[in-house]
Amino acid sequence: MKKEKATEYLNSQKLKLNQLDLDEIHWIDETVSIVEVIFGENSRQSEQISELTLSIDDSFYDDGTYHPGRNRDRAKRYIDTFINQLDLHYEKKLQSQKESTNTPFIVKHFGVTITIVLALITGAFSFGLYFGNIKFDKEKIDLSNKNEALASDTTNLNLIINQKDIWLTKQKTILELTRDSLRESEETVESLSFYIMGLQKDKNNVR
Repeated sequence: MKKEKATEYLNSQKLKLNQLDLDEIHWIDETVSIVEVIFGENSRQSEQISELTLSIDDSFYDDGTYHPGRNRDRAKRYIDTFINQLDLHYEKKLQSQKESTNTPFIVKHFGVTITIVLALITGAFSFGLYFGNIKFDKEKIDLSNKNEALASDTTNLNLIINQKDIWLTKQKTILELTRDSLRESEETVESLSFYIMGLQKDKNNVR
């Protein structure tokens, strides 16, 4: 995911914290998914969000009532920190990509071998995305059928539907982010192909 897109997603989550009717559990699940795509699973950033409890706060008004706004302020500070960390995060990521491109293996084994590797990488992403869409559609149908079967259970119906809506939104978010990552990978593959062609041309000129 590009830095601009990551910034857009994080700012969107920050703005949602201003909603009075915010579904706090939904917000946490959605934000954790976004942060994991940007910084990686089990990252310190994702742990900070998952440990938030927006609906409960240790701070009180003078009359003894809860002050949930303080927890939302803490969440906003986390988001601001993540955005400030993006420059360093993507700088390290770019440096890693450059080092990988300049390794002796790439210089030595270009041509047919590199073409096959790049084709396999692109195919793997496409294959995974294709079956991910099939699985998502199947799970969506299964969830719809289960919701109809549970219609008679009036006591727990609202809670079950809310939980499944949260799950579906999280899956949709992950799918959208995966598609963005695929597009970026394709751009990276194209850039790497041009780079390799340039190396081969330089080598031919030397000869």
